[in-house]
Amino acid sequence: MYKEPTANSEFQFKNVVWLTETTVLLDQTINRSINTVKNYCEVLLTAFSTFPLASVIELPQHTNSAIHQEAIAQGIVTPAENINHVKCKKAAFFQHPYTGLVPSHIPHWPLEYTVTNGIGHPVREPNRPGIIYKRYIKAVNKTLSFQSLSLENHLNIFHSWMNQPRVSKFWELSGDLAFHEDYITKITGDKHTHPIIAYFDDIPFGYFEIYWAKEDRISAYYDAHDHDRGLHVLVGNREFLGRKFLSIWMLGLMQYTFISAPLCQRLVGEPRIDNSTFISTLQNLGWVKLKEFDFPHKRAAFLSARRELFFTIFGSPETL
Repeated sequence: MYKEPTANSEFQFKNVVWLTETTVLLDQTINRSINTVKNYCEVLLTAFSTFPLASVIELPQHTNSAIHQEAIAQGIVTPAENINHVKCKKAAFFQHPYTGLVPSHIPHWPLEYTVTNGIGHPVREPNRPGIIYKRYIKAVNKTLSFQSLSLENHLNIFHSWMNQPRVSKFWELSGDLAFHEDYITKITGDKHTHPIIAYFDDIPFGYFEIYWAKEDRISAYYDAHDHDRGLHVLVGNREFLGRKFLSIWMLGLMQYTFISAPLCQRLVGEPRIDNSTFISTLQNLGWVKLKEFDFPHKRAAFLSARRELFFTIFGSPETL
């Protein structure tokens, strides 16, 4: 399994040259650290983290032709203008499953259609149990990870968070343990939603729901495409409140939501209109407020984020 670089395992980049304001050339010696395609990704992850202003990493072509050809075939690197070099574009690299998915595979699910509540939509891939995303974030010296929600592991923390007044104000899901046990049972069995618990290191801090917009109630308020995905989020652990952590975990959540569904081109959100701090933070992360509208239970802002824009400007939490 792919091992995420940690604070103590970063590569040393020597004799680095900035070819342009946004392109970094790594020294030939870095290839000594690359023995597999996964090593290629480790080097590039660390390079983009070390040089956050770089949008392109260039390095000499690997002397091992098998590693070179496999990296080309998987789209990790492409030939550079210098025929002896290869290059990696940040906008493409952070769409690769090696940059966070657990396990690090390229998702593939046959395209078939079904009908739910009178709405035609693609058959959705089942949610994977356990850890589904894991990244070391240098800016906070912590590992961000997501786990699929489970009754066995998360009932008590879910119950505690939903009964916090500041959370129940927006989620309206306060209740006793039996009520939350029933909610978790239903949401984990809902094929159009992926509920997850977010962690910094081993500390749970948030609950997120990723849903397919086409078969969700939001589709009545805009022209939903087959692979649009929406997000519901909350931070239950007060230790991780604030814009600094919000920007990091939101970028991680956006990256995961896109790379776990390669056909997804757009994310949508519908926060309550009075959640102004959250809305303004999302706008700073590439989300666009398109309109305000009335859900039966709230006045909401309709927000949207595009895949191409996200990976071109941000790509992952390392860009902060």
